[in-house]
Amino acid sequence: METIREIQPRYRHPGSVIHDELVDYLGLSVNQIADLLKISRARLSNFFNGKTALTADLALRIARVFSVRADELMKLQTDYDLDKAIIAQHFENEKPEKYIHKKATLNFVTPQDIITEHNYTGFIMPQTDTKELLAEFNEQTDEQYEHHRFRVDKGQTVIRIDRYLVNCMSAISRNRIQEAAEAGNILVNNIAVRSNYRVKPNDVITIVLDFPPTDYTIVPEDIPLDIVYEDAEILLVNKPAGMVVHPGVGNFEHTLLNAVAWHLKDNPFFDPNNPHIGLVHRIDKDTSGLLLLAKTEDAKSKLGIQFYRKTTKRQYLALVWGNVKDDEGTVVGALARDLRDRMRYRVYDQEENPNAKYAVTHYKVIERFGYVSLVQCQLETGRTHQIRIHMKYIGHTLFNDERYGGNEILKGNKTAKYRQFIDNCFEICPRQALHAQTLGFEHPRTGEELFFEEDMPEDMQKLIEKWRNFANNQLKFL
Repeated sequence: METIREIQPRYRHPGSVIHDELVDYLGLSVNQIADLLKISRARLSNFFNGKTALTADLALRIARVFSVRADELMKLQTDYDLDKAIIAQHFENEKPEKYIHKKATLNFVTPQDIITEHNYTGFIMPQTDTKELLAEFNEQTDEQYEHHRFRVDKGQTVIRIDRYLVNCMSAISRNRIQEAAEAGNILVNNIAVRSNYRVKPNDVITIVLDFPPTDYTIVPEDIPLDIVYEDAEILLVNKPAGMVVHPGVGNFEHTLLNAVAWHLKDNPFFDPNNPHIGLVHRIDKDTSGLLLLAKTEDAKSKLGIQFYRKTTKRQYLALVWGNVKDDEGTVVGALARDLRDRMRYRVYDQEENPNAKYAVTHYKVIERFGYVSLVQCQLETGRTHQIRIHMKYIGHTLFNDERYGGNEILKGNKTAKYRQFIDNCFEICPRQALHAQTLGFEHPRTGEELFFEEDMPEDMQKLIEKWRNFANNQLKFL
């Protein structure tokens, strides 16, 4: 009979994965990483050893210091939790945590397997030279620090360097300067010195200070929510365009999770900082529509399995540039970060980038307006920016999608009147024209099939009506 130890895991604990990348590949020590993240060595060691989960706070600290996306890090934890949940369904009498940790220790899954499985391109790039990688790492992390340089006057009396720097930088505490010295970040004539070093005339001092640590805890904020459905296990909201889903670099507050924390502040069982509850999936900041959250760990595990097994029903409405040739079709293209622009993704073939993740989008044309088309997209997989990349890949970039070039005139004669018409359209809908229209899934407790549909928001409705009028009277504009 098949036993739990004969089943190969897909994922390792995220602490093990991130440890391999930071320690084995970048050559950092655990102490160095803990100092950079401003957390205790014990907390970091417990995470690396698989004793604690990847929390939102820790993910955001790693994202800030190493210039990666916090949501990609959290996906490591989500996938690991799903693996445990799937195993637990088959082996209710055994503890999947012990099984997965043991397999990870025995290296049944290699770090590269994990990187490939997760499309985790935060640090490791295929075919990247180690020196180039470290140079890129240093260039990225430079943005996280303050740099100062001083030349000691000829008449300067002998004085401890920490006291000297406090006099030079009145806004910086002596404690921060001493911490910088302990970390080896104070150089005198290009040699690291301790805080008790005594400066001499003509010494050249350079000091690097990390930015003060930011509190990434999700705190309740009284922000209105458009709640479509709610019960004891789940919360379904209609997210407006422009609202960030979760805190990240540059967006530490006013997110949907802050609003959810306020809405559920009186629920003693809901902790917004517990990664095992909350978001089941994500949509982009400038995409509107349906978003599902779990209020219990059991609900998140069961819903997550449905998304993993692709049994959910998700459809989006998108206005795209161009007259789509076929009434319906399917786009198949593996996705990974664009190595030339880390904020974008693109389609790769497996030989070009073996880390690219398989992705499938089905589309159907709903209405044609000459130079643009309204399409309904159904996701078979759920990759970052999937619809936006796949539609661009087949020559139909989303209308006003700034990141992928949809905020330019891609179709039509560039007459003055037409340019003015397009500018007016951009003003009506100042974001990518993409809306998460439907969501169907099985209720995690009752097993009931649920299906929800949400109309397009006002900005997209007005945009489409404007294009509809244009299509009916376009000769007046040209």
